[in-house]
Amino acid sequence: MEENSEKTRIKQDTRFKPGQSGNPAGRPKGSKNFETDFDEAVEEIAKESGITRSEARKLLLKVAFKNAKEGNYSFYKDIHDRIYGQATAKNEHTGKDGKDLIITGMQIIEDIQNENSIQNEKPKTD
Repeated sequence: MEENSEKTRIKQDTRFKPGQSGNPAGRPKGSKNFETDFDEAVEEIAKESGITRSEARKLLLKVAFKNAKEGNYSFYKDIHDRIYGQATAKNEHTGKDGKDLIITGMQIIEDIQNENSIQNEKPKTD
């Protein structure tokens, strides 16, 4: 028992204190995020090809779409997710009867009362 409390105490001592950052040095100065790198790549492609940045972006998306149609979805998905954000996943839950799972406060109370009544019942001995 003493070992468990000692291990727990060690874990709590290593946790961050309120208001303390987990990365006090922060992001290294001069480092760029994906959007900045992407914008620079678009600018470079536009200059080399003699087209506008908007046309270069469209060209990249067309190439990504073409690759996706051929089975390589990762490039298209990565570019799309990083620029526009990931699609929100929607999870639907249903009850045993296949209907929507909606639990009311009264249902919770009834379930607790039912559990208590089952636990309080004494098995019949003959």
